[in-house]
Amino acid sequence: MIIKSGKNIYPEEIEAVLMGYPEMKEVLVRGEADELVGEEIVAYVVSDGEEALNLFQVLKHCKKALEDYKVPGKIYQVKELKKTLSNKIMRKQVFGEV
Repeated sequence: MIIKSGKNIYPEEIEAVLMGYPEMKEVLVRGEADELVGEEIVAYVVSDGEEALNLFQVLKHCKKALEDYKVPGKIYQVKELKKTLSNKIMRKQVFGEV
């Protein structure tokens, strides 16, 4: 759970919206520390093709489907998300260059 400005936000809800975007293969949403709001919503996305996603359009997609406070403040496209042996995305993975 992410706590932003005193509101409880469930990453799974945002991930479901992001997965509804065309060309989306995988997503990970988590909170990152922010001095102003407590935690900021950050999304890491993986495209299902070779081409880069239009992150502006991904953000517009989120704004149509989510309340303003649930829209990710940052969206990064990454090549892959690390998974556990049971093929579940690791929530506590560390990203170098994104």
